[in-house]
Amino acid sequence: MMTKAAKKGLSVVWKGGVVLKYRDLCIAFDPMVEDSQFTHVFVSHGHIDHSKGLGFQGIPRFTTPETKDLVMASRRFDGEGVEELRIGDKVKLDDLEVQALNSGHILGSCLFHLSSPEGTFVYTGDMNFSKTIITEPADVVPCDILAIEATFGSPRFSFPSRDSIYRDLVDWALGCLLRGEVPAFRADAMGNSQELISVFNRFTEIPIVTEPSVTRINRVYESYGFVLNYIPSRSLQGAALLASKKCILIAPKNADLSHNPTLRTALASGLSMVFGSPRDRFPLSDHADFPHLLEYVASVKPKMVYTYHGGRLNETLASLIERRLGIEARPLPTEPMKDVEIHAY
Repeated sequence: MMTKAAKKGLSVVWKGGVVLKYRDLCIAFDPMVEDSQFTHVFVSHGHIDHSKGLGFQGIPRFTTPETKDLVMASRRFDGEGVEELRIGDKVKLDDLEVQALNSGHILGSCLFHLSSPEGTFVYTGDMNFSKTIITEPADVVPCDILAIEATFGSPRFSFPSRDSIYRDLVDWALGCLLRGEVPAFRADAMGNSQELISVFNRFTEIPIVTEPSVTRINRVYESYGFVLNYIPSRSLQGAALLASKKCILIAPKNADLSHNPTLRTALASGLSMVFGSPRDRFPLSDHADFPHLLEYVASVKPKMVYTYHGGRLNETLASLIERRLGIEARPLPTEPMKDVEIHAY
């Protein structure tokens, strides 16, 4: 369905990603599908479900240098033609200005603030509004229109405090080791894994062994000044530590660990609240939970909110924003090829 496009101002469109139309500009944020109408692409962070647009050719593409390096480390991508925006940098597109600011999600992740004579707009990308051992909370930027992720956009997702999660992680791992088991955490190779390493480096002296995809991302973090103590699993030292059962293994969520019966696996993810055994799951997330999503919207004070990237929770979050905060909110469609004019402001 397509409603009549606005002739003036800022309008938000769904085209396989959040798209802002302004005069002759058609700016795509984290698009998963190419479209000939796009004039510019902005990528918020390195996770594959947000960074596909970096590979689009023949169009200006912008992201942070950290994100570009993370994508190059995680898959086949040479970074050619991508323009770098450091956190705090601005770029002018006609009379519209785009600024990259911290989104609190992972290394190099940013939200984008756009200002024009017609109004202001913020695209959060994936965001976190709480401090972690390796990230600061997302920057608060007042705006007229806010597009906010809805990954955990339901009251069922209310995470414990970070200190509580860190304590539970350490207690569980120590218990495994006392039983002669190797604690093995499944987590996102990019973001959650580096937080796990930092937690055990700070609060224990237990050696950390990392699977190859995690190791590649670790090296990017280290190149930006992070201190991470770990041993690659495919090194002689890593193999010896695993055989000795005196270490912690950190692996990507999709890793096949069935070959080693001494491993006791746990899921470290916000999604662990709905998947996995209650004893072996930890809601360690680099996303905002539901209370923090509402807190962020209330802090930004937008006139209009769009929710996206949460599937069915887009509608849930939009409804609760209207009900609890009294701010107009609408869910963006989830069909990747759908082209819908949502709102003009």
